[in-house]
Amino acid sequence: MLSTQALLSAIGVGEKSATVIGATFQWFLRDLTGMVGGILFTFYQGSSLDSNAKMWRLVADLMNDLGMLMDLVSPLYPSAFVFVVCLGSLSRSFTGVASGATRAALTQHFALQNNAADISAKQTTKLFSVLH
Repeated sequence: MLSTQALLSAIGVGEKSATVIGATFQWFLRDLTGMVGGILFTFYQGSSLDSNAKMWRLVADLMNDLGMLMDLVSPLYPSAFVFVVCLGSLSRSFTGVASGATRAALTQHFALQNNAADISAKQTTKLFSVLH
């Protein structure tokens, strides 16, 4: 929530001088960078995510923290705001790819009785109950 608040205030939410088109363009660049970054990351690293699942899970957690940090500090650098938030979006796109792929690999590892769907459902239910 703090990183989203920082981003919204940095793009001018609440300021009379800010324009909707300016904020929309900055948000678009941020999301576009993340999407392209996720595709490129998958293209170059997709085949190594299964064999190094533990390492990539750790990398995903670190990249998520880095992405949130970039969002939090982005208002401190107004001249480089778009660059900083694009780096944060790129970091979080790596997180999404790596965590999703490694979750599947780790679920398969624990599915000793051909019950990957059951394990995945229980993991999702547990995660959902923790978040709410």
